[in-house]
Amino acid sequence: MIVTQPDKPAGRSLELKKNPIKLLSEKLGIEVFQPEKLDSLSIEKLALLKADIFLTFAYGKILPEALLSLPKIAPINIHASLLPKYRGASPIQAAILNSEKETGICIMKMVKEMDAGPIVSTKKIQINENWTAGDLHEQIANLSAEIVPNELVNINTDVILFKQDHQLATFTKKITKDDAYLDFNKTSSEIFSMFKAYSPWPGVWTSYNKLKLKIIDLCISDDVLKPGEIKCENSAIKIGTLNGSVSVSSLQLESKNIVSAKEFISGQKLSSGTTLPS
Repeated sequence: MIVTQPDKPAGRSLELKKNPIKLLSEKLGIEVFQPEKLDSLSIEKLALLKADIFLTFAYGKILPEALLSLPKIAPINIHASLLPKYRGASPIQAAILNSEKETGICIMKMVKEMDAGPIVSTKKIQINENWTAGDLHEQIANLSAEIVPNELVNINTDVILFKQDHQLATFTKKITKDDAYLDFNKTSSEIFSMFKAYSPWPGVWTSYNKLKLKIIDLCISDDVLKPGEIKCENSAIKIGTLNGSVSVSSLQLESKNIVSAKEFISGQKLSSGTTLPS
């Protein structure tokens, strides 16, 4: 059985849309269960499976203790960090925000405490300095698909588990759109790390004429400007930071289409010397 999130409305018509997991499950003829809540009725339904293993990956909800006790062998989770570092909801974003050189996946047994269970195995991956969270997520997903099937075959009640050192644990939180607001009093490197970490979602943004301005493409610039100060060029908008500037080549004003920097400068009559809020 596949357990996945309920269908959610999407697009302007807000029609319910099946997620890729459900679409593939239906194609393969696997039963799909989409509970709104992991309540007593959900637990009763899952208990009927008499499953050997529960396997979760980015499910987005904490499994209650009554659910964790159901599998004959173990409830297993794939976590996208090298535990005990970066427990919680956003380990991929945290790795990029903190300019980590490597991360990986941990195949672990789930316990009541979040991401605190003993580890079955770990696999490392090197982080390219230009990867966004989307890029890293894809790399981790592919790595998981490559190694997890064999790991599951080998998991049994006698599998060797490695305890985490809880004193070394660090934690991440659920990301909101407000986390991606750009403060130009940060350094250029910090802002570039934010851009990578929050791409594709929620996307970094600032304000312009009291409207939300989303930055679609950004890189570090050699120009030295005051924090928030704008310099207009033919194909880029330079924005000052604490120690220099960043260069924006495409952006999207609230309720508008994505445009190039050149189109934005022309359409908004933007001029050098304008200052964005910090």
